[in-house]
Amino acid sequence: DRGLASNYFDLAIEKLIQTKDMQVDILGEEDADVATTAQLLGSVYLAANNKREARRNFERALLVRVEIFGRSDLNTASSAQALGTLYARMPRRLEEAIQLLRKAMLVREKFLGKESLYLAESLHELGSVLLLRRHRKDHETALQYLSKAAKIREQRLGKESLKYAASMHQVGQAHTHLGLYSEARLYLQAALALRERLTPKKSAQVSMTRFALGVVLLKLNETSAAMKQLRLAYTAREAMYGQEHAQSANCLHHIGMAHFQDDQSEAALPFLLRALEIRMRLNAADAQAREDDSDEDPRDLVRRASDRDKRIHKERNRRRKEQAKEERRRNLEKKKQDEEKRRENRRQELEREKMEAAMTADKDKGKSNKNKASFASILFGLRSKGNKPEGEDSSAAQKQGAGVEDPNEDEDDEEGSDVSETGDSTARSSARKSLGAAGKMAARGRGRRASGVVQKEQEEDEVRSNGSDVCMDDIGVDIHGWLAGAIGQSMLTIAIVYMGMEEYTKSRKYLRNAICICEEVFGTVSPENGEAMHAYGLLNEKQEQFVVALKYFRDALHIREKACGHAHESTASSCVSMADVLVSLGHPDDAGIYLVRGINIREQLFGPKDEFVIALKEKWSKLMASELQFDPVKNGESLPHFSRRSPESYLHGFADKQKEDVAVAENPGSARAKQGRGSSKSQVDSGAAQ
Repeated sequence: DRGLASNYFDLAIEKLIQTKDMQVDILGEEDADVATTAQLLGSVYLAANNKREARRNFERALLVRVEIFGRSDLNTASSAQALGTLYARMPRRLEEAIQLLRKAMLVREKFLGKESLYLAESLHELGSVLLLRRHRKDHETALQYLSKAAKIREQRLGKESLKYAASMHQVGQAHTHLGLYSEARLYLQAALALRERLTPKKSAQVSMTRFALGVVLLKLNETSAAMKQLRLAYTAREAMYGQEHAQSANCLHHIGMAHFQDDQSEAALPFLLRALEIRMRLNAADAQAREDDSDEDPRDLVRRASDRDKRIHKERNRRRKEQAKEERRRNLEKKKQDEEKRRENRRQELEREKMEAAMTADKDKGKSNKNKASFASILFGLRSKGNKPEGEDSSAAQKQGAGVEDPNEDEDDEEGSDVSETGDSTARSSARKSLGAAGKMAARGRGRRASGVVQKEQEEDEVRSNGSDVCMDDIGVDIHGWLAGAIGQSMLTIAIVYMGMEEYTKSRKYLRNAICICEEVFGTVSPENGEAMHAYGLLNEKQEQFVVALKYFRDALHIREKACGHAHESTASSCVSMADVLVSLGHPDDAGIYLVRGINIREQLFGPKDEFVIALKEKWSKLMASELQFDPVKNGESLPHFSRRSPESYLHGFADKQKEDVAVAENPGSARAKQGRGSSKSQVDSGAAQ
């Protein structure tokens, strides 16, 4: 069927091109009939999914009709409606689409009346485009336009029509964007029932409504029902478009979210990662082709440096200079240490040479002294030979007289001198070695401490970084692709799943990329960027980096206040998270302020019977109760009090007065009772005497 439709489109395009060429030859370029044929040709191109040629023909028709009929004419409004509808399907042409559709709506309302189906068509398209702006005021305005279009179509076409079903579907989508999920479910269920009756159950319209209904059911925590609708939508879209399609990737992404919401993180990851891969490939192909508007503005082929890029490059240059400066300092320090080490080695070598020379001189001097001593002993031995006692052994005297030294005695003396001298040198060398080793150990300890400080600083920089040092070129995602925003949302969801699995390294990687993409695609002040910053704060809170988490919660709160409004669920979530972090940091007073604000916002939106509001009120009550239990000793405002006890009490002990009173009551005649009466009597007498 698709091949047959393609053949019919090709045939229609061929005939319309021939007709247009003949009209141009006969009537010229600036003719109303030529503009009509060009607009019809653009419609066929759009049906054949050739947006480039469709845009060229729509723009040509609009220019000719503005020139011929003027701006406030129905023919001009028709061309503006067609071109605005096409621009609405191009993310970078969103604002132009809104201007064209609003102009067409005003002209048709003026000339055709408020009950016209053409006006309903303009209202429907304008409301659908305003839903893409992602601002609450635009969503409220879109709901008004879509409701008017649905009312007109119901009156003119009845409820059993595809156009009325399309209006019901878009009204449900508007309620979804406004956070009114219960109302959105009712409209989407009605649209699904109409489309199932009027079209095949596996048609594109039915799968679209099933997907939207599955998303709403996820928001309402009806996971099983949402999973059913999402799987049916994916089956139909895979059969029609295949896996490598944006609609199929959307279904896979939300199926993964359903698994994660059902506490099945491991089952959710394959779907989420698969959806991310498909989106990245499709985005790269779209950016490569530039089929939408690259030929319109050649400057769009080159991506201009954004404020984020400039900030990142400036920060990187600063860090590069600091690293180069630190490297130069380390090199100088290393050279200085090497020079000191070389000098120390030279000094030790010189000392060793001096000691060796001294030891050699001492050894020579010792030998000369031994020779003198032996000569003296011989001399004195000869003189005292006749006076020696008879009973004494004469062997030693004979040896001495012969001039022979005692080898054992000489060796003992020589060894003793060598040992003494060697012992002194060994002690000195060991002392020098110990001092050198101590110096090396101290230097090594300083190096370890320095490296530890550097590593700690790097870890703190890694924890503090929120993706500000990551740019689109590092991620490999082209911002010109129309799926860049969806890729950021996929990365954010995957990071949250990894966070739930306590794989913080992977979560941090995806979160940094998601923050970069959300800021580049949606802007700094946008709900998507606020959500990414809030998630990064949650990651740091789970890692007990409370100071860092507080910073990002505060940034997320400021962004959400501007992008979503002060009375929004996201703003309340950031307030509650800030309160939790402040409690962990020991600031219950400040935490109470943010907690009360979060309670008031949710109570204003969902009423006092909301489960989350009740839980938050209970948390606030516990926080206030903990504040009332103030301990000055624990807070360091006073020292603990110790009661004084006399030294004698450790020898004699304290008498238990309660036991003593009981004993006296049981035995009034005991000695203790008499002693008590005597003591009381003496006290009375002493009082009377006074």
